[in-house]
Amino acid sequence: MHLVMRIDREDGPLVANLKSRGIEAKVVRGGVIVVLPQNGDRFEIPDEVCHGRLFIEATEGGGATSKRGQSTIICDIIGCALHPYFVPKHGDLSNGTHAFFSVSTDHVCVITGIRETEEVIIEVMHREQNEPLAVRLVRNELWRGRLVELPQMWSQFEEAALAAMAKANCYHCREAYYISIA
Repeated sequence: MHLVMRIDREDGPLVANLKSRGIEAKVVRGGVIVVLPQNGDRFEIPDEVCHGRLFIEATEGGGATSKRGQSTIICDIIGCALHPYFVPKHGDLSNGTHAFFSVSTDHVCVITGIRETEEVIIEVMHREQNEPLAVRLVRNELWRGRLVELPQMWSQFEEAALAAMAKANCYHCREAYYISIA
């Protein structure tokens, strides 16, 4: 997971300047996407893009082999599926990345399914900005346990957790399990 800034204008010279300093950036239709450089647990915001919009970039992926399985599902803070900006259809997808999300809210939930222990982990990732040109992505575990023991207070994540366990048990998984197509 990483953070990106979007600038709402196409600016080739800005991209060239950032790239010359080792910062990943690209022109997209209607704007520029800048991957914020990471220094320890901080993501640093270059001065030139400090007025852009901040996004959390996250991915759904995983699957099972003959002995092991693990998956990662991404959802919003109330457990609803998110709309990915890209779903790969070709290439080596087996137990790889199956959906890419760009989340503009301050929070995103990560649901992990682990086949061997039949364990589900529900975590919230949130952005924390205590400095003008730096942001942290903080991970807080909400719950960990077997799906059948999911407490009522976390029931909004049940559908996402079921998808995470199904994906963790899917042999050589090649597709997204929990996405919104609307």
